[in-house]
Amino acid sequence: MRLLVALLLLTGLASALLVAGLLPATASSHYSRAGTKACGFAPRTPGVASDEGLEVWARRVSCPTARRIARDYAYGGQQRPSGFACVRRGRQQGDRQSGIAHTDYRCSLGKRVVVFAGS
Repeated sequence: MRLLVALLLLTGLASALLVAGLLPATASSHYSRAGTKACGFAPRTPGVASDEGLEVWARRVSCPTARRIARDYAYGGQQRPSGFACVRRGRQQGDRQSGIAHTDYRCSLGKRVVVFAGS
């Protein structure tokens, strides 16, 4: 219960900092998110407030699993996290939508899909 309360407070703090302009917004993924649900932000280091992390969406995958797959692939060096095959596309000069340099990711296992983006 304490962990849940701490996580909610941390999430609220990060949201407040983002709205106040003290944390940069993450770039959104440009792989198709059709039929996916937003799973929120997966920080590079869980439990640490930081502007480094991944914005995650999922279809037929739970959000905690989707965030773990995203972290494992982008930061953990796993080539097939939980059996998912992943591809990535770097946008070093940004793009017309955000102008923020970032990398788009898409991991799939059958009809299960995790899409994420991070800088």
